[in-house]
Order: sequence, then C-alpha cells, then structure tokens
Amino acid sequence: FLMIRRPPRSTHCISSAASDVYKRQIDDATALRVLKSNHCASCHQPERKVVGPAFRDIGRRHAGQPDAGRQLAASILGGSSRNWGPVPMPPQPHVNDRDLKIIVDWILQQH
Repeated sequence: FLMIRRPPRSTHCISSAASDVYKRQIDDATALRVLKSNHCASCHQPERKVVGPAFRDIGRRHAGQPDAGRQLAASILGGSSRNWGPVPMPPQPHVNDRDLKIIVDWILQQH
C-alpha cells in the first residue's frame, strides 16, 4: 500500500511523485460530476473549446510531461494567462484536494 502525503496547499500542491507515481483511472461520470460541482464546465468542455480550451486539448498538451500533474494543479489553483490565448484563467482556490486530484488525473487521461 502506497500512501502519498500531500505537501501544504500552495500553487505547487501536487508533486510529480503524487501525480506520476500514483495514477488511477478516473471514470468519466465521476470526473464530470466533480468538474461541474467546481464550476469548471462553465468555461471548459470535454471535447470542444468554450471560453477555455477543451479538456481533451489540455490533456494532449501535457501528455508525457513528467511534471504535468504539478503544472495543471498550479494552473487550476493559481490561475494562468497567455497559455491558451488572450483570456486568462482565474484562480480556483475553492477546489479541494480530493477534487483537484480527480480533475488533474482525468484531464491527463484525455489525450
């Protein structure tokens, strides 16, 4: 049994070890429920651009990157700008640790 302790919450909240060593398959129904409850679906959709990029496109961009989980978590919690065009993504500090892990893992499955 592998237990991964999460460092204190910050924009670097998912270590590469946490996101790359322990990956679990997240089913679509669970992911979509979590995405909707955290208001991600207001700007993103699984396969098409809305205000922000499609989750599939985000997953493709980060596929195979060793620190992809950490990068995505930092963008979700801290926001980002100029990564996908002129519209910035505002910080989402309300996303709890469990939901953040589900969101990040599921996006990385979408390539």
